[in-house]
Amino acid sequence: RGAESSQIMGNRWNLAQLPFLALLNRNEPQVVNDIPHVPELDQVSRQVFSEVMKVEALASFPLRAGELFLGWMLLGSYNSSYKFSAQEVRFFSTLTGQAATALERMRLIEQTQHQLADLTIIQKTTSSLTAALSYNDIARELLPKVANAVSADEASMFMLQADYLIRIGQYPSTEPVKNKTLGQALPISQYPLTQ
Repeated sequence: RGAESSQIMGNRWNLAQLPFLALLNRNEPQVVNDIPHVPELDQVSRQVFSEVMKVEALASFPLRAGELFLGWMLLGSYNSSYKFSAQEVRFFSTLTGQAATALERMRLIEQTQHQLADLTIIQKTTSSLTAALSYNDIARELLPKVANAVSADEASMFMLQADYLIRIGQYPSTEPVKNKTLGQALPISQYPLTQ
């Protein structure tokens, strides 16, 4: 309620920043009708609600999908204290329940899409690796995918020959990585983790 809006959309909050939420019952809605004056509200939460979120009154509704707790939907009044009626609380509780179900469905869809994408990458990489005719082909196929998957700047592949690690591939391959060349033999004694 009110004309202004808070600029906190998309912000991440740690529950330690909002002790009020950390202490909330995760099963029932909670209402604070007059944030500046209600004695039960801790000082940290009062400051965040008043100065950061700029709300004068707040109602919180738990987002639950069955037994799974997802978070809260918060409703605030910007201009003045506001007494949320029992009818409003029931109405928003119903909406929150429906929203929680939709959020959980979206989370499951995204999880499935990520798993499918991972499986697709594995399948394509396996197919390419099976068709590889040289060490260089294997490295050229695998290293960019591995580096990109973990946001690495570079990746190398080594084969063990006698007491040496032989660099058989590197990514990126278009620009030489400082002091690293293909075919480079590194004494295994300098790399104790490989022993």
